[in-house]
Amino acid sequence: LTQPAATINHCIPDRLTLAATAAGPSLTFQWLKDGVPVAGATGGTYAVDVVSTSFAGVYTCRIQSGTGIAVTTRPTTVNVFTRTRITTEPPSLTQIDAGTTVTLNLVATTTAGERLQWFRGATALANDQKFSGVTTASLTIRNVSLNDTSSVYYCTVTGGCATVRSRNARVLIPRITISQQPLDTTVCPGDTISLRIGASSSGGDAGVGYQWRTEDGTPLVNGGRVSGATSNVLRISGATASDSRRYTCLVTGFPSQRTLASRT
Repeated sequence: LTQPAATINHCIPDRLTLAATAAGPSLTFQWLKDGVPVAGATGGTYAVDVVSTSFAGVYTCRIQSGTGIAVTTRPTTVNVFTRTRITTEPPSLTQIDAGTTVTLNLVATTTAGERLQWFRGATALANDQKFSGVTTASLTIRNVSLNDTSSVYYCTVTGGCATVRSRNARVLIPRITISQQPLDTTVCPGDTISLRIGASSSGGDAGVGYQWRTEDGTPLVNGGRVSGATSNVLRISGATASDSRRYTCLVTGFPSQRTLASRT
């Protein structure tokens, strides 16, 4: 007599196959689930597409020979799980200030006793002063520094059917760098005033925007003698004495909306 394993963990919607063999004349087979005969399951192999958890149970097969001798296979416990999956991914990019706390969240199936583990790069995280919730759906990172932004974070979810991996989540500290400050300039009446700034962004920002302002904070607007009010080069044509003042440029990173003002 050969018979199925004592325990089988099975996933929806895979095909379940149970097989039993025996030696003897004119054998008949009847598969039972939880002690009740399964309709149509009268062969040495019972195969069915598992479409719900209702297929879970204890299976046996009663085998009888033409001489009236009957044997029953040992019980086989079939556990049926919904295939492990992540239904809500952690955000792919989180931008925060240095020294603050951030929490990365995901949502995963829980029907198969799923186990979670967060990683930074290839390293499995452990709960400590920096990290908490490393085996839960919510990873908290405290006092974020540039060192914490050097690798991606992700979570593995292991259930009865599979291990799945979340998408990569980056935690970045956006920064704006002004590489070229606008310089004081002297022009003659009627000349064009030209002020230039050089700036860049990092920490997840895709670029920067510019807004030139007068010393009292009034934004300049393109039109008339003014051009480049929202670019890195401001031009004011036909200079007059009223243009003699201090100017500054406010640089904004996108999408973080972090700002940094130039010198005046």
